[in-house]
Amino acid sequence: MLREGAGKRQRKRGEMNYGVVNGRIAHALALVGDRWSLAILGELFIGLRRFEEIRRRLGISRATLTRRLDALIRDGVVVRKLYSSSRYQYGLSDKGEALCPFMLLAWRWEQVWADAETRGATPERLFHADCNQPLLPVASCAHCLQSIMSGDLVLSEAVLQSPIFHSDIRPTGQTRRMGVSRAAGDEDIHLQSVAELIGDRWTLLIMMTVFFGTGRHEGFTQQLGISSNSLASRLNRLVEVGILVRYDYQLNPPRSEYAATVKGQALYPVIMVLRQWAEDWGDGPAPAPLVHRQCGNAAVLAVECSHCHHVVRRQDILLAPLEPECATGCG
Repeated sequence: MLREGAGKRQRKRGEMNYGVVNGRIAHALALVGDRWSLAILGELFIGLRRFEEIRRRLGISRATLTRRLDALIRDGVVVRKLYSSSRYQYGLSDKGEALCPFMLLAWRWEQVWADAETRGATPERLFHADCNQPLLPVASCAHCLQSIMSGDLVLSEAVLQSPIFHSDIRPTGQTRRMGVSRAAGDEDIHLQSVAELIGDRWTLLIMMTVFFGTGRHEGFTQQLGISSNSLASRLNRLVEVGILVRYDYQLNPPRSEYAATVKGQALYPVIMVLRQWAEDWGDGPAPAPLVHRQCGNAAVLAVECSHCHHVVRRQDILLAPLEPECATGCG
């Protein structure tokens, strides 16, 4: 039985194309696989609304912020409303609000795995209005209610054997740089570590393929269509920050295989929830369906509070706990 809220997810059905990680996932990666866009969404998520307060918070140039906001508005993730004769405020649309599970899991990953110096302004604690406890979000299967761990969601063997090409998600202009440093100034970015790590489409795609069993150079190039230089730089970076570990399986000539560390495996529900958002809200052919290995049902992920086990709704997320009601009629 689906938990309350999980069965209300909007799925846009389309023709299945199992040989391609296609339009919907490509669209999500183009949107979220960008450091500044993810940082802006983080600010909107915690309640910032006005252009200048977002700009000052991030230390971002006006031109860059304008371009990113315009793109998020075109994609239907952000809405802009006039609040005075010539000034606008910004907020999340329904599509943007649906990113809440991803943002919560990304925040939680940051709290557990990011260094204090790179954690940015991510709240030390969020609270859940349903139980007034610190919110520790957990991804679970909406059918069997088990927590989702690395490797729990599987593709069919036919899909795994099909070459997957991603030409539709490659940058159309200048190639996106990896590991962009923070801008000069006093900016304090929400989800700083996550934004620096997965704010890159190729890195996200590499992690997806690792989670579905690819670990060798030829497998990455076959499935992703990525150049050797781009692949090497991403793999080296992921090893450097402790997301992947490299094993040498042949010495002459040297050949290596990559696998997710415990830190990398902790990204699994974050990326799988993002994939689900792409399936629900993206345009184009639907991605190949996933199955929950433990119960055999089509994968439907829900993010719940680890205290009360209720599905977390955006409106029930608090930055501070509720004040206890006075039982004696004081005040």
